[in-house]
Amino acid sequence: METHATPGLFVAVLLPLAIEKPYTYSVPEGWSDRISFGMRVEVQFGRSRHYSGLVVGFPSPPADQEKIKPILDILDTGPVIHEEQFSFWSWIASYYCCSLGEVMIAALPSHLKLSSETRIIPGPRMDEALPSLNDDAYLIAEALSIRQEITVEDAKKILDRKTVYPLLTSLIQDGIIAYREDLQERFRPRTVSAVRLHARLDQDRKATLPEAMEGLNRSPRQLEALMAFLQIEKEKTWIRKSELMARAQIQDGILRSLVKKDILEVYQQEVSRLDTGPGEDAAEWVLSAHQEEALQSMNDQFKEKDTVLLQGVTGSGKTLLYAKAIEQAIIAGKQVLYLLPEIALTTQLVSRVEQLTGRTVLTYHSRLNQQERVEIWRSVLTRPDMIVLGPRSGLFLPFFNLGLIIVDEEHDGSYKQHDPAPRYHGRDMAIMLGYSFKAKTILGSATPSLESYYHAKRGKYGYVLLKERYGQAEFPALRLINLKQETIKGNQAPFSQSLIQGIQETIARGEQVLLFQNRRGYAPNLQCGTCQWVQPCIHCDVTLTYHKPSHKMHCHYCGYQTSIPTHCPQCGNRQLTLKGFGTQRIEDDLKIFFPEARIGRLDLDTTRSRQSLTRILDDFSEKKLDILVGTQMITKGLDFEHLGLVGILQADQLISYPDFRSSERGFQMMVQVAGRAGRREGSSLVLIQTYEPANAVLQDVLHLNLEGFYIRELQERKAFHYPPYGRIVRITIKHRREEKCEWAAHYMVKQLTPFLGEAVQGPATPTVSRINNYYLRTVQVKLNPEPAKLRHAKESILRIAAAMRTARGMSGLIVLPDVDPV
Repeated sequence: METHATPGLFVAVLLPLAIEKPYTYSVPEGWSDRISFGMRVEVQFGRSRHYSGLVVGFPSPPADQEKIKPILDILDTGPVIHEEQFSFWSWIASYYCCSLGEVMIAALPSHLKLSSETRIIPGPRMDEALPSLNDDAYLIAEALSIRQEITVEDAKKILDRKTVYPLLTSLIQDGIIAYREDLQERFRPRTVSAVRLHARLDQDRKATLPEAMEGLNRSPRQLEALMAFLQIEKEKTWIRKSELMARAQIQDGILRSLVKKDILEVYQQEVSRLDTGPGEDAAEWVLSAHQEEALQSMNDQFKEKDTVLLQGVTGSGKTLLYAKAIEQAIIAGKQVLYLLPEIALTTQLVSRVEQLTGRTVLTYHSRLNQQERVEIWRSVLTRPDMIVLGPRSGLFLPFFNLGLIIVDEEHDGSYKQHDPAPRYHGRDMAIMLGYSFKAKTILGSATPSLESYYHAKRGKYGYVLLKERYGQAEFPALRLINLKQETIKGNQAPFSQSLIQGIQETIARGEQVLLFQNRRGYAPNLQCGTCQWVQPCIHCDVTLTYHKPSHKMHCHYCGYQTSIPTHCPQCGNRQLTLKGFGTQRIEDDLKIFFPEARIGRLDLDTTRSRQSLTRILDDFSEKKLDILVGTQMITKGLDFEHLGLVGILQADQLISYPDFRSSERGFQMMVQVAGRAGRREGSSLVLIQTYEPANAVLQDVLHLNLEGFYIRELQERKAFHYPPYGRIVRITIKHRREEKCEWAAHYMVKQLTPFLGEAVQGPATPTVSRINNYYLRTVQVKLNPEPAKLRHAKESILRIAAAMRTARGMSGLIVLPDVDPV
């Protein structure tokens, strides 16, 4: 492929739009030596809209050259993507049934894909820079000072110019203007109160410490506290305030007195809340014998395999093995990508990796503002040896020397992108990205996905098993609580007597409790006791959930809210009852059972902002809370030092969803949440409430029988030809009119069947058949795993979908293919 334009040639420009292919534009005379592959250019698309597109090729002159529009401007002095990256984008578009433009939209930071509609706001330096601006820049700043927000199109009209992108780019880099989406919350790392010797004493301890101790002779409790501090200092590189107070058995007043006397000082120490194995300081990170064997096995298998599955029980110290692998890659001069399923985990892990590797780690995620994302993008584009840590969006960065990819918690459903396209899976994309660079990929999890486990056991991937927890940590004891017996005894509360007793004993020991209920809100149903009517959403085919803080009924699909009705609209009955338990109701009931306990809640409703998530986790880590109630957010690799009891309130709900993956997801969730317990010295307990204690999945959780679960589940998948023994493409068809949605679904089946035969299943009406006034139908294609058959099926689906959308009266039809759905 040519990488530079030559006089008289044309360029293929990819636009940030949901279009299938690049468009051809001409290069004005004299610009050929300034343009190369991967650079951004400004072009006109349609009658009046302007976009910044990417040069992705140099096609032969077309037959109708006179109709070809010229590029309007060149926005870069060098490429913003490499050819390797564009090849990867092309694979994504082909595999996941989407357009190249949709991949570009997902991949590029917003600053690199401007359009006429992009909105501009004042930047942090606009006021101070105003006197020194040139005429054009001043006009833009003046307009913003009056209107506060303008579009790129407005800027063109203000300056009476066709091209303004170079000027806007310069103003953005100088902080004079910004894009509206720049205003995002900044992450604040977690800190804890720590204690150290005051600087005046620390400089010459031999001379100053005896004098300080002598001055405390009349304050024996303060002297005991100082002696305890000096003793802990021999054991730890830094000392938590709470640890000193516990060891010396002192109250906060004693410590404040030592601070006032300039003997000790309290400061904020940044720490991680992650499940990372050893203690806070890098000096404590020493491989155990079991870890040494695992590391050697992983390195040996990398000689023959590109991908290795690292299955390590919760608390086994997988992070340390990751760090050793990173260290090896950096020494070899390679780039490293470390993927995590959640942004909260991403930011908290940075200091750990930096301590262990001695290298700066860049984080890349949606919480960064756009300027920071562009800076990281350009760093990855040019630096051959660096570490990038982030969620699945990190896969789109412009790597060119990638040597290692780590996919931590590879089983996690958060790696799957659902909407908008491309609907990719981060784990699978990481493996493909590694393959394209001949890089090594580590898939890590305590509960691997069935697909990864299957491939590892069949020899496609390498396989390393960590069976022991790091250090002195013990596995928690697990017990199943039979809720049928509780119901017979008349207990209608969400807590069994065993759980209530366990909570009481745990709090009495000064330990903490974590309760898992994977349903937010107060109550999932408002029901009439006479005719059984339940309040539905007016936009979706689901019932509304009561939320106590707003005292309204909420739809968790479209966001609709409404007041609680005073009577049943069907029979007039005024006795309406709230049914079921969400996290809000659990929190309220806990306050009744344990009025003295400090209770917190962690779910989507309490973590709308990054600060609120950080605050709740910090409060629990620092023992400001006794009980934390949460949804699946609490299963994500978090490490709580004082956790003594974990309660899973409704285990049956986790494994009863009508989906072939529900057993796998439920098993993984329960094992992961149970793994939050027993991470430090001392015993801990996990209580699992269920109406079906004999259920095979629950028995496997009880005995932590991962191998038995995988064997049985794989046998069932094989019998019904589900992944990993087959491949699935799920086609969701949406339309605002139900009859047209139904027609389109049947038409899709009719057209696909001659090509794919019995592989086509449906159409089916999903459990939730209408969302936000769109009716839904699904068609499923289940195929053998041969790549050729899957490719043929996807081509047929896209061809038929395009024909359906152009059919008369079907302009509002939406067809969404999802390859490898989860």
